Amino acid sequence: MIEFRDVEFAYRGSPFTLKVSELRIERGERVAIIGPSGSGKTTLVHLMSGIYVPHAGTVCVMDKTFSALGEQSRRRFRGSRIGFVFQEFELLEYLNVQDNVLLPFRISCARPPNNVSEKLDLLLHELGLLAKKRRYPRRLSQGERQRVAIARALITNPELILADEPTGNLDPVTSREIVRLLVRQSEREAVTMVMVTHNHDLLDSFDRIINVSSFSDRVAGGEVA
Repeated sequence: MIEFRDVEFAYRGSPFTLKVSELRIERGERVAIIGPSGSGKTTLVHLMSGIYVPHAGTVCVMDKTFSALGEQSRRRFRGSRIGFVFQEFELLEYLNVQDNVLLPFRISCARPPNNVSEKLDLLLHELGLLAKKRRYPRRLSQGERQRVAIARALITNPELILADEPTGNLDPVTSREIVRLLVRQSEREAVTMVMVTHNHDLLDSFDRIINVSSFSDRVAGGEVA
């Protein structure tokens, strides 16, 4: 499902370098990524999504090698096969809940399936948002905004869910609820899930924990997440 081999990545003008000689995540696994600030957690997830491409080595996700794909091809691949949940939600304030959830189809230029309206309403119902699908983000609570971001990540029936600190801005009760929702969805659809978290109280929900600090050949500096 996900395989890193001899990967190196560095930011221009920064002392930070991430090196991963080998990493493999199997289909259907639920994996938590932990580590101190600046250790490269977000960088690792962005490499998994194809947002970043390694400067050396290979990142292979679902039999696609990202370094062999152009930016547009990676964007289409990400939009159709990967669901990404961001810490800051990344909702568009001028779109209502429904249109924010359907945004991946616009970004990837993919044609929505014929049953997309049914799928949308089912997701929103399960996430407690169906009655609010015409609301705009400014009229939603923090937890509701994050649930919209989850619905957006799931609407395309992705094979991989990547979540970058999705509970970082939420209270402990809402954080548990959000992780429970993600785990339930990943179990039902046999979807691989990788989540970055600082909250060690949530780790019992995962099959495996990867501590980025354990990469012996990692070198980090600066304020990279």
